[in-house]
Amino acid sequence: TLKINYLEHPQQDIVKLHAVVHFPNLHFSSTTVDFGCVQNCTETKKTVTITNCSPLPLSYRWAFLEDQNQTQIR
Repeated sequence: TLKINYLEHPQQDIVKLHAVVHFPNLHFSSTTVDFGCVQNCTETKKTVTITNCSPLPLSYRWAFLEDQNQTQIR
């Protein structure tokens, strides 16, 4: 309930409020990805399923960032 009082006026209004808060939320089938040892000139693949478990429509993008010391995923 929101009560509204007016400066120098006797009227008081009451407004009933209701709110629902949703946060974008993703569920990952695995929290770690370990490629182990990968030989030069070969490739390996791992599958991670990402599920939107919130009622919000989501759109994410991932990119590899080159750092001076290491490569990170944003």
